[in-house]
Amino acid sequence: MSAAPAPSALPKRRVGKLTVFLLIVATLLLPTGVIGFWSQQTLTNSATFAETITPLAEDPTVQQEVIDLISDSLIEAAAASGARGDRVAGEIRQITGETVRSDEFQSTFQQAVEGAHGAVIGLLSGSPDSTVQVVDGEVVVDFGAVQEQVVPILAQNGITINEANLGDATVPLAPAESVEQAQSVYSVGQPMLQWFFLLPLALLIIAFFVSPYKPKATVGVGIALLVGMALVGTGWLLGNTVATGLAQATDYAEIAPTAYGIVVGGLVTLTLIVAILGVVLIVAGLLWSRSGRNT
Repeated sequence: MSAAPAPSALPKRRVGKLTVFLLIVATLLLPTGVIGFWSQQTLTNSATFAETITPLAEDPTVQQEVIDLISDSLIEAAAASGARGDRVAGEIRQITGETVRSDEFQSTFQQAVEGAHGAVIGLLSGSPDSTVQVVDGEVVVDFGAVQEQVVPILAQNGITINEANLGDATVPLAPAESVEQAQSVYSVGQPMLQWFFLLPLALLIIAFFVSPYKPKATVGVGIALLVGMALVGTGWLLGNTVATGLAQATDYAEIAPTAYGIVVGGLVTLTLIVAILGVVLIVAGLLWSRSGRNT
């Protein structure tokens, strides 16, 4: 007949199982927590988002999209104002191109993105701004400010455009029904994601303190961080594929990979930092365990 386990062994086993359970749950929640924290810091803050996305202003493909948009609109406005011909069209495209490729355009682009982003967030929150409009069933961003920046330069070069003839300078963002669906998701998800990262963090801390084997718990927390960040990395790769695929049916197919890389650059950095912390904890836990054996 085998001897019953020592009374102190049972609680330790149960606490050990509890520690493992907490670490597993924390690992599964970590990706959502990290992504939620990053999105709160980057995606929902207009100034931060604009600063993040501004490098797109230097992308030749983005610049050409803006040049074509503004040039086509101004050529139509010039024709309506009495200025027609290939020379006029060529000069409009040249001056528009010089303006868009100048250093000042980056600031103009950042202001346009910040204003549009703030308006989209306002729209999702139920308080729309005039910068974002619904035209023919699509949510659009008005880049009229960029168009107006070119008009005085054209006037200095002898091409006068009547402001009343200025046409559409909008870029479609998404179908209006997509925004309506996003409003309900945003209203629920935004408050939750704001503090969600505290949940897996709390579980990791609890797992460490309840564990009777602190060195092993330290290693376990490190492994949880590494696995969680591996899941985030997998999501990042899948997101890139999905974003590129969705963009194929839009006017943004060429710039989608670049835009995605710039937008999620902060998430990649945050993921690497957390993963490095995980490695540090694993090494520290192993050294702690080894020193405990030697004493």
